[in-house]
Amino acid sequence: MEGKHHNETIYSDCNIVVTPINKNIKSNSNRDFQEQMERIKGELQHVWDDSKDNLSVKGDLFAYVINCAKIDDIRRTDGNVIIYEITDVLKPTNRLPTWSDNVGQSDRNVVELSSEVVYSGTMKLLKECLGYSVKYNLQGTRYIPNSKLQIYLDTVF
Repeated sequence: MEGKHHNETIYSDCNIVVTPINKNIKSNSNRDFQEQMERIKGELQHVWDDSKDNLSVKGDLFAYVINCAKIDDIRRTDGNVIIYEITDVLKPTNRLPTWSDNVGQSDRNVVELSSEVVYSGTMKLLKECLGYSVKYNLQGTRYIPNSKLQIYLDTVF
């Protein structure tokens, strides 16, 4: 799904919430991510929590990010960005019981997400389009407003 496709302008006004997924399978983010992939397979609602600002709205985008990792002194992996559409935003009371480990995030809204991936690409490209350094790694769930995303959205959609 890399590159342009038929939804040329559908996402041009979107904001995006990005959340890092730790490669360590024992980490909370990886465990929660695997749980959501299982929910999609089981035809259950795909959900995640919003950024701390709770700014997401229906129609915005949501991305799981696998940060670029250092291979050696010179090279890094390209990382991954897997984007879904936010189909609804629910109150924090809709958080999954399995999320209780994430204390301190109980005031975050819950975003309902599409089951289908709307775009899959590299974290390297996202960083280039946003003007981030090669060494930048996403820490924590973040909301990125549309005004900073234009180059990226134009490139991938």
